[in-house]
Amino acid sequence: MNNVLSDNWVLSGTNIDDFNDEIKNLDERTFIKECQMKDLNFVDVSEDRTLSLLSPLANFEDPNNNFYTDQAEMEYDFFKDKYDDDVIHQMIENAFALTDDVLFNKTQDITPISVHAMQSIKTRVKISGYGFDNYKHVRNLCIVPNFKKEEKINVILRKDMDITLPSGDHPSKVFAIMSDQYSYIPQNIMTTIYNRLSREGKEDGLGEVVCTNWKIANDVTSLYLEFPDSSKKINETYEKVEKLNLDLSVGILLEASDIGYSSFKINGYVKNNDTNSIIRLGKEYKQVHRGEIALSEAVNVIRNEIFPEFSYVPERLAELLSIDIAKDKDEKTKVKTISNLYNKLIKYMDLNSIMGKKRMKSLTDTLIAGINPTENYTAYDIATQMMNVCDLVEEKETVLDSFSRNAILALKFDYKEFLSE
Repeated sequence: MNNVLSDNWVLSGTNIDDFNDEIKNLDERTFIKECQMKDLNFVDVSEDRTLSLLSPLANFEDPNNNFYTDQAEMEYDFFKDKYDDDVIHQMIENAFALTDDVLFNKTQDITPISVHAMQSIKTRVKISGYGFDNYKHVRNLCIVPNFKKEEKINVILRKDMDITLPSGDHPSKVFAIMSDQYSYIPQNIMTTIYNRLSREGKEDGLGEVVCTNWKIANDVTSLYLEFPDSSKKINETYEKVEKLNLDLSVGILLEASDIGYSSFKINGYVKNNDTNSIIRLGKEYKQVHRGEIALSEAVNVIRNEIFPEFSYVPERLAELLSIDIAKDKDEKTKVKTISNLYNKLIKYMDLNSIMGKKRMKSLTDTLIAGINPTENYTAYDIATQMMNVCDLVEEKETVLDSFSRNAILALKFDYKEFLSE
């Protein structure tokens, strides 16, 4: 979706200058409104396009309670002058909006609330659970009375700067409602880190740094930086010493959210260039939205904690090459042993939680059906298979992201202990 106010809006590319330009554009469209919780007026939006101003005095224990102070039918043409169909549909779907206008039923001057904002809103009123969003109108009635507090908050808005309203303002949408402790983290910190690594990479022995991919969305921004000189050195070393034919790239993933959807994070990763699957390494730099980011601290974590991890994957793979699985066993025993190993790894890697029990049952059956009892297997064979198990099916990006965090466990599993059981 190209409209910046859409929940589905996303841009992607590989050029770091384009990334920097788009981050700057997004920053210029982002505004923070400081106010009290009690100052917000919430609107319930129904599927039949009825707009209901929610009463701050709503009380489920009072059978005579009126949950709404005013209602009006949505004037669709009025909204089309401000928002495209996608944004209007999302407002109806999320069933939630804000208004600043006391003459609500006269002007319908309301601001949609993004689905991305719901996490922060529920945090403000101490409500949790994704299932709660299945009953949006009940959810809204529960939220509003809890906002009647004299407590400072920060409302994070995006504005469509391509449209100017008669008032001189621009159409906007709420993407987060944060506490007064919220600290805005400019996402251009990511290109600042890239520039610093570009200058200092050779001194650290990492060589050139390149941007291989970036994605900017309204919830989270991701920037992938890789080190081709270091990748080449690692591959050549292990091909020579361990006779291991590797095609790996090493890099760091920077993730940020200027709406507080996620902390600012930096992870090291190793990518299998044959499959493009990513294995996130263990060390992580993390900064929540409180206080300022200490740039030197972030760079030091990259240099002193993340960089040394790059050699772990090839080193561990080399170790696993020497561990035979059910060697010299009869075919029945070999199939049973490897089947048990698959099931142990699935549990150890928590794949049922990531991919779902039904999907994982099918994948397990596929893995077991693929066992050839006439071949010899090493722990290297099993580990690489489990690290690339998502290649057997098409998965959503969120699943692939979660899997990349746990793929490293296929290497950390104690194969020797398993074989001694």
